[in-house]
Amino acid sequence: MLTEREQKLVNWLRTRKVATMRQLRHQFQVCHMTVFRALKKVGYLTSYNHNAGCDGRRHGFPFDPYLLYLHRRLVQAGEAADRLLSRTPASCHTPQVLRNFQALLQAYRSDSEIRAAAALYERCHGLFTRFREVLRLSAEQMDQLRQQTADRNDSDGPLAQIALKHLDRYWGHLVPEH
Repeated sequence: MLTEREQKLVNWLRTRKVATMRQLRHQFQVCHMTVFRALKKVGYLTSYNHNAGCDGRRHGFPFDPYLLYLHRRLVQAGEAADRLLSRTPASCHTPQVLRNFQALLQAYRSDSEIRAAAALYERCHGLFTRFREVLRLSAEQMDQLRQQTADRNDSDGPLAQIALKHLDRYWGHLVPEH
């Protein structure tokens, strides 16, 4: 049996696809253990990361791409299911479970929150790839990154700022002095 607070939390999670522990704690004024207890009581209606500092939200290590990789696989699986079920002879003999799976994947792919989060993850992944390349930067390339952070029209400017912040902080450890 859920307490009133736990029930509110579960109902809220049913309408949202992505929430951080910080958001949940602030929204419901509860401790993290209340969130865990509520999730356990309802059979984990959603997934969560015990190590939220490394979940790709730029609170820990600059970027954790595993959720992005999972998203890409789900999109590919949905497209494959669409192709399979679009073939008339095959779709006549397809088990209902596959049609249900296709419907779930279609709902996932069309969810606006998931699409927005995936787009941000793609941008972060691209910037993180550049960040890894930055470790091999010349002075000219470092200047280009600094210019990107100053360009107000560049949508990746704030992401570049995060990468630059880490580079500036650890530059002395990354590049040996000559």
